[in-house]
Amino acid sequence: MKALLLKIAVTLEAFLLPLGAWGLGGIAFLDSACLPLPHAIDVWVITLCIRNPKAMLLYAAAATIGSIAGCLILYSVARIGGHAAAERKVGKERMLRIRNWFERYEFLTVMVPAILPPPTPFKAFIITAGVTEVHLGKFLLALVLGRAIRYFGEALLAVHFGMAVWHVLLRHGPLLFGLLALSGLAGYLYYRMRNRRPAAIEES
Repeated sequence: MKALLLKIAVTLEAFLLPLGAWGLGGIAFLDSACLPLPHAIDVWVITLCIRNPKAMLLYAAAATIGSIAGCLILYSVARIGGHAAAERKVGKERMLRIRNWFERYEFLTVMVPAILPPPTPFKAFIITAGVTEVHLGKFLLALVLGRAIRYFGEALLAVHFGMAVWHVLLRHGPLLFGLLALSGLAGYLYYRMRNRRPAAIEES
């Protein structure tokens, strides 16, 4: 079964990638929704941005929108499918850990994994979010912020460094993605603090 899925994935990549941004969006959708592809979306975002830097924003936007749409499908399927099916897919212990994180840091438990690259088990977070019925609005906002930071960040690195970006990512990839995640966290905390100030003033 895995061999068949891999063959289908390779065929789809070969068909979609020549379509440019549209194909990249389609690949991102499939990868996030149901079909793990042999090459990570990050590889194609960077490769296409190096080949055509002028279309950087278009490629990053296509990857972001496609991934978000695919995640929404996966979230909806998990929400309908229920706890037992999700537990078989994710694993009981991992799902319990993620569920505990959702109870404490609902927004961040979607946003931070959305920024981090493989081998972060991102689909496990999306499935658990569906099963635990995380508020759709919060889920979508966290997903948009996380995916946009990741793919637009990669696009900027690709245009700035060119082919040398591969060397940069191999040497400093974890640090760079960590900084991207921290920037998203800082933005979120600033937003929360700013929204609390009027309420605090009114109470006083």
